[in-house]
Amino acid sequence: SASELTLNDGPIERPPDLWDQGCATDEIRNDFVIPAILDVASTIGPSSIIDIGCGSGYVAREIVARGAANEIHWRLLDYAGEMLSFARMRVSSAARTEFFLHDLRYEPRDLPKSQLGFVAYTFLDFPLDDVIAHNIASLIATGGTLLIFMPDVLEDVIEAAAQDPTVLHNYRSGHCSIEKTDKFTFKNVLFEANRVENTIQRFLRAYFTLTDLKNFRSKRGKLHYM
Repeated sequence: SASELTLNDGPIERPPDLWDQGCATDEIRNDFVIPAILDVASTIGPSSIIDIGCGSGYVAREIVARGAANEIHWRLLDYAGEMLSFARMRVSSAARTEFFLHDLRYEPRDLPKSQLGFVAYTFLDFPLDDVIAHNIASLIATGGTLLIFMPDVLEDVIEAAAQDPTVLHNYRSGHCSIEKTDKFTFKNVLFEANRVENTIQRFLRAYFTLTDLKNFRSKRGKLHYM
């Protein structure tokens, strides 16, 4: 069955099983995202972690499998019901895990706060604004840590601008929508090219402080940031 996402123009159908299979062989998630989260978690020793935009739950499962202690209280949040159901079926019964169906455009009332949270490429699905940044901030406990993973989209913007010059103008304004093939499901979808510096500014306005900025270059030469 397919999970339907409606935050950007036109629904995006993402079969959870195909998405999970794609994650299993994805260099970025396995060689950058997961090791980075493990490194931070080992340093701060959080009692609770939230995966904001968990999808199939692959990243959280792998973090547990690679050494995160089971006593950590896990929270998986997504706005796609079938993705969340898939994640619930696949998560280890030994892990202390809660699941939350929520659309980040709306204030997350009565959702518990976590000491560590991460957003791994969720911003490709929608344009980030101050409201969403503040809603995400409300999921993190005072003094907690939020990790944001996102790609440098400039290469994609330049390529798309060759066909549509308005893309570059929109990107300079903060973000633009670009049609491309989803590498896991092979469907043509719109993804949101949010600027890294604008993303940082929005979370500074949401009362975070920037404590670290790291990058990772994939084998194909694409730059990614945490």
